[in-house]
Amino acid sequence: MTFGSGGRPQLGISFRVDDLEDAERARLSAMLGIAEEVGISRIAIGDSQWSHFDAVIVATLMAEQTEQAMVGISPTNPVTREPSVMASVLAGLDSLSKGRACLVMASGDTAAYNAGLKPGRRAVIEDYVQCMRDLIRSGRATYQGREQVVRWSQWSYRPEAMIYILAEGPRMLRLAGRIGDGVVIGSGLLPETIADALERIEAGAKESGRTLDDLDIWWTARPSLERTMDEAIEAAKGSISSAGNHSMRFGFEGKNVPPELAPQLERFVAGYDTTQHQFAHGDNVRRMEESGLTEYFYERYGVVGDPPAFAARLRELQSRGVDKVWFAWGAGQLRHLELLRDDVLPAL
Repeated sequence: MTFGSGGRPQLGISFRVDDLEDAERARLSAMLGIAEEVGISRIAIGDSQWSHFDAVIVATLMAEQTEQAMVGISPTNPVTREPSVMASVLAGLDSLSKGRACLVMASGDTAAYNAGLKPGRRAVIEDYVQCMRDLIRSGRATYQGREQVVRWSQWSYRPEAMIYILAEGPRMLRLAGRIGDGVVIGSGLLPETIADALERIEAGAKESGRTLDDLDIWWTARPSLERTMDEAIEAAKGSISSAGNHSMRFGFEGKNVPPELAPQLERFVAGYDTTQHQFAHGDNVRRMEESGLTEYFYERYGVVGDPPAFAARLRELQSRGVDKVWFAWGAGQLRHLELLRDDVLPAL
């Protein structure tokens, strides 16, 4: 059984792992087994020293325990890791996985903010990505005027490991189209946001002599799959609130925000607490609900429901042209993957 065949959407999953003691390692192995069984085509771990177990260690286990999916880190950022360090990681994962490594580059969220740092700007991201590519290809590059050397990387499995750009704002979407091997779109799943994102990515692709067909385009979504609709809605609140903040934190221009929601969004983003990022019942969720943004965030960013509703939502998104969905899944993914395998897939 494989996603992407028979008209089904392709799916990717970015896991969260909190530790690697025996029980957690067994859970991770079980999740990877199901992901391989059902044909998940992208498997990754988020790179935040604040909220996750070390991404490089987990990605290594993922590469060792899979044979089909592309595996890697999604997302990382240009702030907390030097490009030579990350190039070495990507080349090593590509060698270990025999050419299945990928990396999703973003500006930085909890990893940066909770270290007292600012997210990376677009120019930094562009320089960082080019530096990584040069290092993997030749072992030498420059970054912000500094020489970078990775002596062994040219012997990695491929000279061009896949680098995706996670893009939400209009200028980041254009940059992603210009420099990415692929794009993970985080601007939302509404018809107007879908059309706008593709238009901006296409404009960027043209700047580098390419078309949309030259890019591997994915859409990121916040999933919540439970036995009942009420349970799914409740479980999604922390993740959905974080998606709303992340995509709106640098302003609303060009982001297809309904004018009547702009004041509420502005207050919500201004009060967002990164130390409570994705907390299910923290102040961020309270502010989202008090601002009347919950329903809007669920529709714009979420795939939420019991198995029939979850399957229906995937079909709805596919009718909008969203045929590659990369889930940012939080804790408890094993039972979610079991529900996906047993109850959602048969309905697609």
